[in-house]
Amino acid sequence: MRVLRQALGVGRRSALQLARFVIGRSVSFFSPRLRDRILAQWSTSDRLRYFQQFLFQSVLQVLMSEYYNPTTATDRREALKELCMGKDSGVAWANEYARRGFPDEFTDRTPIIRMLDRWLSAGKAREVHQVACSSAREVAYFAQRYPHIRFVGSDIDGAIISACQERWGQIPNISFTTLGLGELGSREKESLRCDLVFDSGGLQYLDEPTLRAFFRALLPLTQKLMFHQPLDIRFFMHKHSSSKPRGNFSWNHPYIRYLKEAGWEDVGYEVGFIEEHFWAKGVSVFARSTSIGKVGAY
Repeated sequence: MRVLRQALGVGRRSALQLARFVIGRSVSFFSPRLRDRILAQWSTSDRLRYFQQFLFQSVLQVLMSEYYNPTTATDRREALKELCMGKDSGVAWANEYARRGFPDEFTDRTPIIRMLDRWLSAGKAREVHQVACSSAREVAYFAQRYPHIRFVGSDIDGAIISACQERWGQIPNISFTTLGLGELGSREKESLRCDLVFDSGGLQYLDEPTLRAFFRALLPLTQKLMFHQPLDIRFFMHKHSSSKPRGNFSWNHPYIRYLKEAGWEDVGYEVGFIEEHFWAKGVSVFARSTSIGKVGAY
């Protein structure tokens, strides 16, 4: 009897997945505008009612199957990601994090914040750049804490940057710029030329080719790189040699392997856990570049 119930449960789940796939493909093919409106609710999808949630998950399932397909090109992945995370949806997501404030309840369990504070307080930086800054709450916090240091926050989406300028523009030693992390041109490289580049949660959304290229391009531009990213609890950076899908456009990356292969030195990391998020762990990674001169220890 138990075996029968399990079989029926598997059958129901398979039927639900099939229904979602058919509905998602139909909406995506016959009504791209409706698909775009549905996906624009990505940042608030947990608040949708049952039918709206079912429709959203149906369209998202089709989108994810294409996004994580190994044959999908990076440009196409970026276009798919923008449907959910760009423009109004991206601004709404950033606003949600800005409302949480900073520091928040998880800050003391994020090693990179202590690393950044320790390095900045030592007086070794004149210019600092946060990539993929989203709400910019971290870079704004440090800009107010260290008024003698120049800070820059960047994000790929112009609407997000406009929101950052409106929210934090009164801070005199901070500026914002639109900047994507793929195929860095001369303008992007000049903006990233500084003493320290850091990130909090943005690099997980780059696919493997883009992340590897970014690490190589950044090497001659900055002395220090620090970032904090989530990983699945069973993903180990020293054991995995390639990136694995994590869901919701994000990836598990073996960051330390990619950094070392790109030429970064003194690569290390600390692991942090948040009990409420028991299915994941956070890794705070740090690395040093000798391409533009030696600097002090962490």
